[in-house]
Amino acid sequence: MQNIKNKAGLSLVEILVAVFIFSIVFLATLEALKYSSFLVSSQEQTAIANSILTEVAEDILLLDYASVNVGNMSANYNSGGSKEPDKLKDLNDSSITVSVSDADSDVGTNLKKIIITVTWTGPYGKASSPKSATIYRSRPK
Repeated sequence: MQNIKNKAGLSLVEILVAVFIFSIVFLATLEALKYSSFLVSSQEQTAIANSILTEVAEDILLLDYASVNVGNMSANYNSGGSKEPDKLKDLNDSSITVSVSDADSDVGTNLKKIIITVTWTGPYGKASSPKSATIYRSRPK
């Protein structure tokens, strides 16, 4: 009879330890891939939101001063509005808020403060931070 201890090879314990270590590394790699996918999606949506902010701001700056009324202009830019940005459909559960107010009295009365805010639901249903832009519109001389 041959002696088993003299045979070269792996024992069952060594194989189990190797499989355990491999599974930990494999699961960590999968989680890293999932997280990187989340980051890429978040950054894409943030870029879309910034683009929407720019588009709405440019549209408002092209309007006559008199047509930019103090109050809320959000209905024009949300889903079904007359000036809905095409990219708004690329964001999940998105909405645009446009509020117009007179600027502080120390600056003068010929200035309107316009705050544009884009909100949306991020990837995997996680809440995302809203993006805002503030622009000022002055009365032409």
